Amino acid sequence: MSACALEVRDLAVRYPQHSALDSASFQLEHGAIACLAGPSGSGKTTLLHAIAGFTAIARGEILIHGESVSTPAHTVTPESRGAGVVFQDFALFPHLSAAGNIAAAMRSRPAERRAESAIRYLAQMDLAEFADSFPQQMSGGQQARLALARALAAEPRLLLLDEPFANLDRELRLAGVARLRETVKSRGIACLMVTHDLGDALALGDRVGILEHGRIVQWGAPGALHQSPAHPATVRLLGHGALLRGTAHTRGLARTALGDLALSNGVAIRPGQPLAVWVRPEQLSTDNAPPGNAGVLRVTDNGVERQVRLQLDSGEQVVAHYTPGNAPRPGERRTVRARGEIFTAFAAG
Repeated sequence: MSACALEVRDLAVRYPQHSALDSASFQLEHGAIACLAGPSGSGKTTLLHAIAGFTAIARGEILIHGESVSTPAHTVTPESRGAGVVFQDFALFPHLSAAGNIAAAMRSRPAERRAESAIRYLAQMDLAEFADSFPQQMSGGQQARLALARALAAEPRLLLLDEPFANLDRELRLAGVARLRETVKSRGIACLMVTHDLGDALALGDRVGILEHGRIVQWGAPGALHQSPAHPATVRLLGHGALLRGTAHTRGLARTALGDLALSNGVAIRPGQPLAVWVRPEQLSTDNAPPGNAGVLRVTDNGVERQVRLQLDSGEQVVAHYTPGNAPRPGERRTVRARGEIFTAFAAG
């Protein structure tokens, strides 16, 4: 048996007007879950469709359990790849009941066994009571679980998910991610999910990749991405803090709108080089000492965090924490200062 359930080698997909993927490479071990996160247009769905066999590739190779299934000259049909796919819109059959949708995925089994097996899969997803219901009679969360049950009923060697929780509210999405991880891990199936929500990816994946402009710019364990982002795209998806324009002043120091900041990571810089400096809320303090260098745009208190968004005189925006006794108001002037910590920077331009 191959050491990898899925291997993507130097993959490129091109359309007449643009390149959708460029040099994408990664490996997925047996029984592991990987997530690829990125904004709209980053190539997530194109990559998933190429792995599933729906999209031809211009360069590279895709292997599933050691078998080459896609090259520019050779493509194995989707139904012969042993991959189960859950689409963003679920693609459930509206004319079939929940049990009927699952039975349709088990055409190779004897008819007398399909109904019993369908009920078992529904029960595993807490959907047994909806066996006779049609998809349009079920909630979004229930449809998502039904789509997953149908994909698993085909006993795939590889499970591919295209943002299955994108249309669900936060509570249902978190529950769906937890159930998905438990279900997939219990079956030992390799799974790849693409999503625009990095939070879902970090909660689900053993490995997480960041896609931007058709390239995988970071790949690693969830904790590593969260603690040590290696690319501005990761920071933007994290949605935590802000990226400030900076210029390399001396080695290990960047000049920004908040003054000269010491850099923590080993980005290769030369004096005058443009940088993007990641500034987290906990690295900033604010006070009302005149004359101020920022205006208050918005104040947020959700009961867990108190944050204030400010616009610096440079035009850039940052987010800082505040204490109840120091609550600012929109429109006020504040002085924003960087604490005496070290900051992460990325080469820019």
